[in-house]
Amino acid sequence: MAFTADQKSVIYEILGIPENGYSVNTLSLVHAPYSNVGVWNPTWNTGDFTAMLASIAAQIARVEAIASCQTRVSALLTRWDEIGTSSMTAVSKSPSGAEGKIFDAEVERCNIRLRLSNLVGISVPKGGFLAEIEATYGKSAGKMVNSSAGDR
Repeated sequence: MAFTADQKSVIYEILGIPENGYSVNTLSLVHAPYSNVGVWNPTWNTGDFTAMLASIAAQIARVEAIASCQTRVSALLTRWDEIGTSSMTAVSKSPSGAEGKIFDAEVERCNIRLRLSNLVGISVPKGGFLAEIEATYGKSAGKMVNSSAGDR
């Protein structure tokens, strides 16, 4: 039994890899030199993940051939969807009066990413590949440089 297209998309999401194989990471906004209209131009890096995608697709095919691994991966994908995007999960008020938030979902997402990378057989940075690139190269419009004024 093979993973569905949706399940494969979630695997790429968890690993933090663009499914189309390419990424564009905004580095900063730079004031266009000699511009009298105050135009800010973005600068960026592009990433080509296509070779990595081919390797991951081969690893996923190997996992699909092992029923016990496929079952475990499917359980991780289900849990990833259950967590959603909130950082904490709220607990409704119980008869005893207890309520609040019970766990940090970001920590659980990191654990799911680690377990999935072990099952698929590919080493993944803690926050996924795109998060690692963003942390390394930066991504902020707040770092504006006015090159026409010579401020760097």
